[in-house]
Amino acid sequence: MLKWLLRRSMTPSDILPTCLRSALAGALFGPLVGVFLHWVMGRPWDPVLSAPVPWVLRTVAAGSLYSLSFYVISGMPWVFLRTWARSLSFGLRRVVGVTISASSGALFALVSIGITRLLWGVQLVPNEWITRLLALEASAVVIIGIFMGTYHEMRIQAELRERKLAEAAARAQVYALQAQIAPHFFFNALNSISSLVSSDPAAAQQMIGRLAEIFRYTFTSGRAPMVTLEKELAFVREYLLLEKFRYRNRLRFTLDPAGAAAAQRLPALTLQPLVENAIRHGIARRMDGGEIRMEIKAVAESVRIEVWNQFDPGDGPPDLRTETIFRENHALANIRQRLQLSYGDQAAIALQQARVDWTLVTLTLPRQEEGADAHPGS
Repeated sequence: MLKWLLRRSMTPSDILPTCLRSALAGALFGPLVGVFLHWVMGRPWDPVLSAPVPWVLRTVAAGSLYSLSFYVISGMPWVFLRTWARSLSFGLRRVVGVTISASSGALFALVSIGITRLLWGVQLVPNEWITRLLALEASAVVIIGIFMGTYHEMRIQAELRERKLAEAAARAQVYALQAQIAPHFFFNALNSISSLVSSDPAAAQQMIGRLAEIFRYTFTSGRAPMVTLEKELAFVREYLLLEKFRYRNRLRFTLDPAGAAAAQRLPALTLQPLVENAIRHGIARRMDGGEIRMEIKAVAESVRIEVWNQFDPGDGPPDLRTETIFRENHALANIRQRLQLSYGDQAAIALQQARVDWTLVTLTLPRQEEGADAHPGS
C-alpha cells in the first residue's frame, strides 16, 4: 500500500487505482483513529456501545474521506510536480515545496471541517480556533513533505548506487569472460608460428610481426568491454591474414565492410572466436580447404552479422544441439554470455546448417552506436 502512495511518478491511468488504495487505507484505520479520538476527547462511550455498527460505518466513511482528501490535496500534487521541481535549484525547490505543502495542508484543514460537519453535524473546532487549525495542518504537511522528500532522495541515491554496483559487476564479468578468449587465441597463434619456424622461417617472421599488431588490439580493447564493429572487423581481418600464413591457399575469406554499421558497438573479441571455430571445425578438415564469409546487414533497429563457413560433408552434419555448442567454457557459450551481459535479451546468437556443406552463425545485436549509452541486462 505504502509503495503505491509514495510512488515517484504517475500516469493518468494510475490516478483512480491509487485514490482507491488511499481510501482503503483510510477505511482500515478509521475505526482505530475514531476510538483514539473518542478517548482523547473524553466523550461518553454509551452512544458507541448502544449502536456499534452505525458508529463503525461512520468512522470507516470518515477515514476513507479524510485519507482520500489528504492524498488528493496534499500528496498528489507532488507526484506530478516532483520531476518539474528537480529542474529548480536546491533553495528554490525547498521554498516551492514548503509553499505547496503549507497551502495544501491549510486547504485540507478546511476540507476536514466540512467532512466532520457533513457526517456528524458538528463543528470540528470552535470558530476562533480555525486559524490555529489551519496553521497546525499546514505545519504538519510541511513536516511530512520534508520527511517524504528526504525519503525519496535517499531512495533515489540508493537505487543509483545499486545500479552503479550492478553495472560495475557486469563490466567485471565481461572483462573476465573476455580474458578467457585472449589466452586461448594467443596459444593457438603461437602454435601456428612454431609450426612454421623450421619449414618457412620467413613466413614465421611475418606472422610474428602481424601477431604484434594483434596484441596491440587485444590489449587496447581490454581497457573497455565494448568496441566498434569497424575495429572488430579490422582485427578479424588481421587474424585471418595471420592464419593464411599457415593454411595458404586452403583458406579463402571474404569480409563485408561495416558500412552504415561501422559505429555499432559490440563486446571486444566477439567475432574472432567465430572465425577461429570456422577454421578449426570447418576449413582445417577439408582437403582442399574452404571459404569463410562474413556478411553485415544493418537495419533501423538491429545489426545482423552472419559468419558462413564450409565444412567437410564426409564428417556428417555438424552437431548443433544447444547443449553441445553452448557447453561450459566453450567459445560460443562465452560469446552468448557476454552478449547477455551487454544487451540483455535484445541480442541473440544462433547456429544452423545452411546448404549441404555450409554452417551459418548469426549474431543479432540491437542498434547501439558509439557514443550512445549502453544498458546491460535490459
